[in-house]
Amino acid sequence: MTSLQWIDAQLPGQPALGMDEISDLIGLVYDGPLLDIPWQSLLDALRHLLAANYVTLVLRPPSNTSPGLMITSSAVDTTVGTGAYAQHFHAIDPFVNLPNAQVLTVHELIGEARWLESEIYRFFNKPYDVLEIMGVDIRAEHGVECRLRICRPHGSDRFSEADKALCRRIVPHLERAVRIHANLNTTESERRFYAGTVDRLLLGSVILDDTGQVLTTNGMADALLAEKDGLVVCNGQLMVDSAQENRKLQALVRQAIALRDSVQPGIPLGLSVPRKGNRARLGLLVRPIASQKWSERPRQPAVAVFIRDPDQKAVGSTELLRNMFDFTRTEASLVLLLTQGLSLDEAAQELDIRRNTARAHLRAVFSKTGVTRQAALVQTVLHSIIPLD
Repeated sequence: MTSLQWIDAQLPGQPALGMDEISDLIGLVYDGPLLDIPWQSLLDALRHLLAANYVTLVLRPPSNTSPGLMITSSAVDTTVGTGAYAQHFHAIDPFVNLPNAQVLTVHELIGEARWLESEIYRFFNKPYDVLEIMGVDIRAEHGVECRLRICRPHGSDRFSEADKALCRRIVPHLERAVRIHANLNTTESERRFYAGTVDRLLLGSVILDDTGQVLTTNGMADALLAEKDGLVVCNGQLMVDSAQENRKLQALVRQAIALRDSVQPGIPLGLSVPRKGNRARLGLLVRPIASQKWSERPRQPAVAVFIRDPDQKAVGSTELLRNMFDFTRTEASLVLLLTQGLSLDEAAQELDIRRNTARAHLRAVFSKTGVTRQAALVQTVLHSIIPLD
């Protein structure tokens, strides 16, 4: 029995695809989450195999408050059509909320007469030369949902059992790949969130691999390294200008690498780095990153180096302070100046108010924050509000 005969025997009605072609199609399903435009290659392949004029994957259905997220394969520009569907026609589309993982055609679901009389067909599908639609809705765990829609023009054949069999062949794989995509998106969103938080804390971060080579840097680290004052990257390695301090840094990196698989891999190691002139020394915190047992990457993150520049002053938002503590605008402005190192007299001068007026505002601020000393006020704001603003 040939591979093609085996496929036909196992999947009655399946289009004449060999084992390699089926394997390639399923491969496109799992490649989907890795593409810049998810599953674009799969949609293009389905459009060719099923003689369709449009193939659309709805990753997030549109609603009255959101345009959703739809990827389409077509020989023509679909920007206008996708926008029109998201803005209006999704609300009157009868070919939605299909039974989970069940491949259906629009004629099977609502009947030919009702379809041809529907408003969405007459004013949306027909102008875009769509008569036949085959689709499947996939609902995965944690509320993840996607919809696959395959369209054919007027004058084309109706979708056959063989066409539906091909679609059914990829449904379980697409369901798994969509779950992978959702998890990757969640991980990426968390990564960006935490990276943004580190940036707002005015911390530079440099990630090293298990050979001490630089893997990644954040924006704050890039700015500090660009100054080439105290810290530099040379031949892919993070180094200190001072030979003596550089030996200390390299020893800390080696120590962190050795600790990454220990019982307590999170123990921090510290170092201060001198800079030119009267600039404050950079503070470095070196932390091991626990190794990923099942990671296949040849270069794994092994060490995180956090860099703090004391000369960088946190800048907060008056609106955030007003919302958090019910400050007036002047009170919030006064507090921000105090957190930037100004004395009360200097802050009063900056705000163009009398010293006694500034003292009255400060007393009101004390009452609202529950502190009694200016140092405690500055500490409260710096530690709880400004870094996350």
